[in-house]
Amino acid sequence: MKKRLVLCIVTAMMLTMTGCGQEKDSLEDVVYEDSVSEGNETADDAAAQEEETDAAVQEGDAADTTEPTAEEAAAGEEADADEQSADEGASEESEGTYEDNFAVDTETAAAFGKEIKEAVAAKDMEKLADLTTFPVYVGLTEEGMVVETREDFIALGAEKLFTEEMVQSIAGADEKSLSPSMAGFTLYDGDDAPSITFGVQEGKLGISGINY
Repeated sequence: MKKRLVLCIVTAMMLTMTGCGQEKDSLEDVVYEDSVSEGNETADDAAAQEEETDAAVQEGDAADTTEPTAEEAAAGEEADADEQSADEGASEESEGTYEDNFAVDTETAAAFGKEIKEAVAAKDMEKLADLTTFPVYVGLTEEGMVVETREDFIALGAEKLFTEEMVQSIAGADEKSLSPSMAGFTLYDGDDAPSITFGVQEGKLGISGINY
């Protein structure tokens, strides 16, 4: 009787241990399968995110290669033209060109006036012709005359052009206090004295009139 009881107890214990082992194995299998499933889902998410990023980059490249509209192209051309005009304006200013007499600064006017005074003092027709813009008005006669070319100007002769009154008036003129006007800048010493007027013509300074 006791042997049967012991055998039953041993048998029950073995069955219980066997059941626990199987349950443990089943739990381990479930945990492992869940881990694998989660790993696969993470990999799938990463692949999907990478595909979305590539698609966004391709869309950006497509947007960059889109041709500008007619209005955008016109605006770009206008901006380029303005920039070119500004560059040309800066270049002209650096070369000593001017829009009008009022654009000439005091120092530049004084320097040009000084050159005229030196040419008159030396009675140098060639140098005075270099400072003259043709055609030029010359008031040697009562009616005055317009000299068309450099050659005709030099042909007038130094004796006729550089009179004593002209030389004295230009020598006494103050080139540092010249003021611009529509006619230009005028060198002379005293009212009714002979004078030489110079100003901006075609962007350059030049003598425009000689009055007696």
